[in-house]
Amino acid sequence: MFTLPGTVEPGAFDRPIAGQLDLSMGGKSIALRNKEFVFNHTSQDHSRYDSRRRSIYVPVIRNHLYSLFEQFDFPDPTMPTGSRNQTTIPSQSLAMMNSDLILDCSDALATKLLNAYSQPIPRIQLAIESVYGRRAEAMDIRLAREFLSEFANGTQADASTPTNDDERQAWALYCQSLFASNEFIFVR
Repeated sequence: MFTLPGTVEPGAFDRPIAGQLDLSMGGKSIALRNKEFVFNHTSQDHSRYDSRRRSIYVPVIRNHLYSLFEQFDFPDPTMPTGSRNQTTIPSQSLAMMNSDLILDCSDALATKLLNAYSQPIPRIQLAIESVYGRRAEAMDIRLAREFLSEFANGTQADASTPTNDDERQAWALYCQSLFASNEFIFVR
């Protein structure tokens, strides 16, 4: 991992990327009493998928599967499965672009980047390294600067001067695009 000039706390950008993942190990995956998570059309659904723990701690409820699991080829929990399908379909990209989880993580990463550096190039380099696990290439920096510049030009057309919130929103959208990219979704 290369270091950039600046005053970033050591370990500030170690995994998890956006600082949203609960790394605690063990414990219950469901904060419900026994059988409360079982429901049918006549009972109340108590299952929730708002946990920020690793997916191994997310409950698998047969009649209410987590929507992100469904999008990314989670096997049917009612049937034994010898192998898992691997697909690349448009709904996966849409899920990554519109998921509340991804939007929250994009905002959190943008805030970390804005707090870490005052200049765009070190922020871009840090974003690429954090999300993709590699150094930013010249094309990455050029495309990011173009995106941020176009966003700034669009907000200036709406208002006389861009605000700090406009800058944060631009960086959040940039981070969201990184999370929605194939390079982030598929590990090589």
